[in-house]
Amino acid sequence: MSYDFNFMDLDPTYKDVYGMPLLRLTLDFGPNERNLYRFMAQRCAEIMEAMGPSNMSVTEELGPYNVHDYQSTHINGGAIMGTDPGNSVTNSYGQVWDTPNVFVAGRRALSPECRREPDRYAGRARLPHRRRDGRPLL
Repeated sequence: MSYDFNFMDLDPTYKDVYGMPLLRLTLDFGPNERNLYRFMAQRCAEIMEAMGPSNMSVTEELGPYNVHDYQSTHINGGAIMGTDPGNSVTNSYGQVWDTPNVFVAGRRALSPECRREPDRYAGRARLPHRRRDGRPLL
């Protein structure tokens, strides 16, 4: 979520091969995410307890954000694919709007949290399961 304590800046220590500072990402979960996690952990524990498992483990508190644990989350996006240069970086072919000979590939061109392979609906965070005519997408 957007919080004052989540930000990006130029790293004063680390530099790329050309001596330019690298982008530093500083973020963590906020109180809302921690409360949500705590609530969900309690509900899940209740459900699991009712199932009578022989072994059960519940992590009741959300730890600090760790980029290594969240490789498929929002930090992978950034060059959103779309139909309008006003709200996206690339067109539907991954071609950068204002630099026609540059293409962006991979997760950077998909909406954060996109769970399907790219198709004609690329650029939407939540993709429909069926086409408008009722046929399945895949």
